[in-house]
Amino acid sequence: MKRTDEERLSEYRFNKILYNWRRELRRKKIQKQIQQEKAITTPSTGREEMKKEIGNIGNYYGMLTAKKKKGLFYWSIKNWDGHRWEEIPESLYKELIQFNDSLKTEAPDENHTK
Repeated sequence: MKRTDEERLSEYRFNKILYNWRRELRRKKIQKQIQQEKAITTPSTGREEMKKEIGNIGNYYGMLTAKKKKGLFYWSIKNWDGHRWEEIPESLYKELIQFNDSLKTEAPDENHTK
């Protein structure tokens, strides 16, 4: 049984709609993953996670970052494959934040080593 041109056209349109629908789902999934990775918030927003870059400590890919998530504390330096978070004590987290805040109050010349 041969298909008519109309049937072929109908099948083509259906396949095109299906392809676009799948592509849109993949795009939304990727966007959601990117948003989750970049979820940088401030304490005033009431969200669970807070990230903060610390001083000028880092490498080609990124800076030392400390974060608080669900009452636990982590640090990481971004690498080519992303962050590898390691848990740290709350006292170290507070010291890193205090160190970072002290850099902002110092004169710019004092931040650089000789």
